[in-house]
Amino acid sequence: MLKKSKNRRSETQLENEKNFCDQLDLLFDVAHQEAQSLIAVPEDWEFLVAQREGRREYMAGIDRDAERKKEMSNKKEQDIKKRKERSDREVAALLEKETCELSCESSTPEQSDEEFNHVGPRKKKVCQLESQSPNLITKDVATALDRTKVSDREAVYLLASAAHAMWIRCATATCEPKLHMSCKN
Repeated sequence: MLKKSKNRRSETQLENEKNFCDQLDLLFDVAHQEAQSLIAVPEDWEFLVAQREGRREYMAGIDRDAERKKEMSNKKEQDIKKRKERSDREVAALLEKETCELSCESSTPEQSDEEFNHVGPRKKKVCQLESQSPNLITKDVATALDRTKVSDREAVYLLASAAHAMWIRCATATCEPKLHMSCKN
């Protein structure tokens, strides 16, 4: 209706244009008519009010996931500090007990450093392989694989079956594809 009579300047036309402009802001309001009375969450209420006000440059809010991750990392750091302090206190208590026992036992003539066992925090044992695992891809093998245009994936299958045939455990043998890749030009 507005497009047809855009050049007409009658009172009714001007009134129609004014009514249209007044209702233009409400054109895209898809909220329920009684949304203001139905909303219970304050953040949703603020969002609805901001949506009806018009465009803001930004809507500041709290990033809940980032906040939760930050709290978890802080909690982990505090737990690590507490564990370290507890182990330090335990070591100090054991050392104090040892020195007290040593000073109380003055009847023993001499004690060497070999008899004194230092009790400290537990250390993780590192398991090492008894024998060095054989590296299946030498420079010569990599060159031969490149000359025959064998892909990296095919080379792994080929070398694994060759290692199996030579009674080498595939779990201990290393197939370093970096060496194979470095020879390619």
